[in-house]
Parts: sequence; C-alpha cells; structure tokens
Amino acid sequence: MQNLTSLKARITAARKLVDRRITEARMIASQGVKLKDEIVLASSDVDLYNKVAITLASIGETRQADAQNKIEELVTRGIQSIFNDPSMIFKVTQTQRGKTPEVKFSVESRGLNGRTVSTSVMDARGGGLAAVVGFLLRLVVMLLSKDIKEPVLVLDETFAHVSAEYEIPLAEFIKELINKTNVIIIMVTHSTAFSEFADKKYKLKLVDGVTKVEEV
Repeated sequence: MQNLTSLKARITAARKLVDRRITEARMIASQGVKLKDEIVLASSDVDLYNKVAITLASIGETRQADAQNKIEELVTRGIQSIFNDPSMIFKVTQTQRGKTPEVKFSVESRGLNGRTVSTSVMDARGGGLAAVVGFLLRLVVMLLSKDIKEPVLVLDETFAHVSAEYEIPLAEFIKELINKTNVIIIMVTHSTAFSEFADKKYKLKLVDGVTKVEEV
C-alpha cells in the first residue's frame, strides 16, 4: 500500500513537472513570435528611414533644407494633434557614413521635470508613436517623388499598436491629409474608428474557403 501511495505521489509530481515544462515552452514560443514580429517591424522601419535618406539626397542640396523643414513640420503637426501634446517636436538629423547618407529621426518632448527629452523614434513605441511617424514619412516620401503622379498609399493594419484613445484624432488627421493632398489611402483595419471617416467601406468575409467582398 505504501509503495502504491509513493508511486501515485511520483506520478503527480511528474505530471506537475511536465505541465510546468509545457507552460515554459509555450512562453518561450510566444516570446519568439513576439521577437520575430518586432524584428520584422524594425526592419521595415530601417527600410523606410533609408528611403527618406535617399529621397533627401536625390533632390539636391538647394532643396534639401526646404524638404527637411516640410517633413519636420508635417510630422510634428501630426503627432501634436494626434497625441494631444504640443511639446512634441519631430527632428530629422542628416549624417554621412562614408558615401552613404544616413538620417536619424527623433521626437523631442517635455519630461516631468520640465526638461526636453529626445527619444529615437525606433525606441518610442508607446501609444503607436512609431507607427504614426512611419505612416507620415511614407506619405512624405511618396509626395516628394517625381515619378508618382497619382499617389496611392496602402495601409495593412498599420495602426494596430495605436492606443484606442488616439484612433479618432488619428482618423481625423488622416482625413485632413487626404483632403489637402488628394492622396488615395486604402486601409485594412478592424477598427471602426477609421471606417467612420472612410469614403467607401468594404467588408471581407471568408465563406467556405472563399473571400467575399461586400460594400457596406
């Protein structure tokens, strides 16, 4: 009887150990997926920033300062309006590494102690700030390009990390940009905050393995 009780105890302990190992494995897998997503997002950011650097370099020195000022003004106005913080200022710093132009992007804001704090956009992801800045930079690059006559920007869940409290101000600002630039924006989103400002809305549904599109 004692051996049976001891065996049951060992089985129970073994089950707990297995359950713990399964939980740990799931956590590691989840962290791996999250890290992969962050790497993909960071790579996308790097590609975008390189495009901005190339764009600025291609328009010539006489227009670079003017273009940089316009970029800073647009992004600054956007983040101030969307995040309701008039102290936020977007800065573009151009550098040169050998023959390769590099551009650094930062956001300055007033800290709790009243001092100005400068944060790299790559590190400033609270409330979806990096997503908003990235969107505005893509828009600017497209508008500055001489090869694009009818600008169309496709956004696939671009603002998934933007906090819900900022969605309406962001949607309003996007609508304002569309009215002023005549750019066409095609947005894939699950948020009704953005769809309320859309000129046309479509719903995609998977029916029997086939994607159905209907206007709503």
